[in-house]
Amino acid sequence: MPTRFDHKGGFADHAAIRRKRREKTADKIDKIIDWHPIEEFLKKNLGHRHNAVGNPAYPALGMFKALLLQSWYGLS
Repeated sequence: MPTRFDHKGGFADHAAIRRKRREKTADKIDKIIDWHPIEEFLKKNLGHRHNAVGNPAYPALGMFKALLLQSWYGLS
């Protein structure tokens, strides 16, 4: 006896399953650049920082990546 969840799906379900995920620019950059040496360099030279009220700072590698994107795309 079929239940209400036994349907095979409609057109939208089929299209969503078949749709391939396009590789984004950030994914391509991650394949090209080995971030591990950069992360080690940043950790060694920056150390662990806190803000004025003692909260931990943002991760150095994440901030470095944000600065790269800012520079590459002309963001302010």
